[in-house]
Amino acid sequence: MSNEIPSKETSRGTIVHYGACRYCGQHHSFEGIIDMTEEEKITKATSMCDCEEAIGETKRLEGVELAKKNVDKLLGKYAFAELLKPFAEELAKFHLDSLTVKVGNVTASMSYKDGKIIVKKKVTDESTLEA
Repeated sequence: MSNEIPSKETSRGTIVHYGACRYCGQHHSFEGIIDMTEEEKITKATSMCDCEEAIGETKRLEGVELAKKNVDKLLGKYAFAELLKPFAEELAKFHLDSLTVKVGNVTASMSYKDGKIIVKKKVTDESTLEA
């Protein structure tokens, strides 16, 4: 038997969902206009929870989303930028030091330091003249 609390439709046409924090199990309710999977409810409830683990996860996920936006800002015009975004999650999740990619004259790096993901771009322009 499932511990899932069924969602309820309100008179306004929204749906009240119930979910439990993945860390402490505290239940939270929230409204939406779409149906949600059980995992989506758990994720939403965890983001609303005030237990230490949930707060840490929420900060980590916010940092990952900001890092992805920074990849777009700094590297959006390069074809390889989309390939870098998933690595932001891995850096934060596993506290990896850094990731560096070099394509042509562009070097892109992401590093994890003091709970923040830092995105850098370096473009080198090498010119040679012969006579």
